[in-house]
Amino acid sequence: MAKLFKIDLADKNIIGDHLGVQVLDNTELIEVSNQLLSYTHLNKEKIIHNRKNRIFKLNESFEVLGITLNNIEVFEPKPDADLKKLKPGIEHVAFSVKNYDSFLLSCQKNNVPIDKIVDAKGHKFFKTSFVNLVEIEFGNESLLDLR
Repeated sequence: MAKLFKIDLADKNIIGDHLGVQVLDNTELIEVSNQLLSYTHLNKEKIIHNRKNRIFKLNESFEVLGITLNNIEVFEPKPDADLKKLKPGIEHVAFSVKNYDSFLLSCQKNNVPIDKIVDAKGHKFFKTSFVNLVEIEFGNESLLDLR
């Protein structure tokens, strides 16, 4: 996906952060959480964007194409979400970016298809359009650093 958007994930300013997994309700959140506990540990449980999120740290990180991911975020739908439009499973792959603001401007200048830009109390991120039912998310900090 990054190649399609002409984003160089080998750039040392871009750091792999997490896989984002959408569940459809609290029952699925509990079921998926229990399954993940065999190879992760629960790092944080928070309300983010008005919904329950659980952030798991992998016992062993994994690497794909030179990108290391250490975390999995599992989240419920937002309260006003239309469940028929949601896709359960991996929804996004997230990266933290050291020079976020300049990176965002560069992506905008290079016509990267951006569907969402958020600045929530200093936690900034943007998401690309879906490719093969998955978004790429870039943020100014790791999900683990959220207050």
